[in-house]
Formats: sequence, structure tokens, C-alpha cells
Amino acid sequence: MRFKLNDLREILIKYDFYILEIDEKFENIDEASVFMRRLNDMLRYMFKNKNISFIMGVSEVDGKSAIKYSIKNHTRGRPKTVIRGKKKEPHIHALLYGEKVCTNALDATRRINKNAKRTIAKAYKARDNGFVSGYVPYLIEQSKSIRTFGNFDFMQLKGGYYREVLA
Repeated sequence: MRFKLNDLREILIKYDFYILEIDEKFENIDEASVFMRRLNDMLRYMFKNKNISFIMGVSEVDGKSAIKYSIKNHTRGRPKTVIRGKKKEPHIHALLYGEKVCTNALDATRRINKNAKRTIAKAYKARDNGFVSGYVPYLIEQSKSIRTFGNFDFMQLKGGYYREVLA
């Protein structure tokens, strides 16, 4: 029996992806993690009864040089994850997906900017789904901690095989 491309698991993409860009300066990775946790709580509250999913991560490494690995210390529990690469100032990546994501992403940026009392957040549509299938592994590989919400499994996009559904 021969393997065909159709035998792969397909990911159905019905909606658009939006990237949420946070332009905030952080002193260290812990301060960025606290900001990401507060942002995660706010977005969860906003998208609670809506069909929207998101993934976000905090990083202090340049994405092109990032190498992620885990240190095994032969004890119980989750192994410690270490990311090596060229250091940058801490920053946050966020990707939104779902029904009516455009208006909800703009509402989220308005609320973030209102809380910060200046413009620190921008939302823009991802160029295409091929860009997204490369952006998700990039986000996962360089992020120290990752938060997800919703029904959509972003980890499936790491494989790169998906099918777009035109509604």
C-alpha cells in the first residue's frame, strides 16, 4: 500500500488569523510574564462566550537563533526547558483565530491601549495561512511560556498540512 498526501490528517481552516502585536518595553522576562498573564485573563474574559481561540507566548530570544531543549535531572515532574540564542528584550507574541475575529481583535487592542493609556497594541490580519503555519512553530520554539485558549488546536499547524474551507 502506497502512502498518499490525502492520507494525512487535514486541518480545516474556516476563519482568518489575526496577529496581536504588543509594543511594550519590559525590564526582564518575569515582568513580561506577569503582563502576559494579565493579558491572557483579559482576553479569556472577552472571548468567553465567543468562538475565538488564541495562542500567546513570551520570549527574550531572537527567533532565528532560538534553540529549545529540556534538561533532564532524573527527578519527577516536568523537565526544565531552556532556550538558547541571541538575547533580545522580552516581547510577547499573540495569534487569534475564530469567528468574527477582526472586530474582536480590534476591541481587544482598544481595551489594551485604554488600560495602558497609550498605544501599545496593534492587530493585523496574517498574510495567508502558509505564513501562519510557519509563525506557530516560530512562536512555540522561541517562547519561554505559552498560553492557549479555545477549541482550535494550534499545535496541529506545526505539521504544515491544512486545507482551507471557503465559506
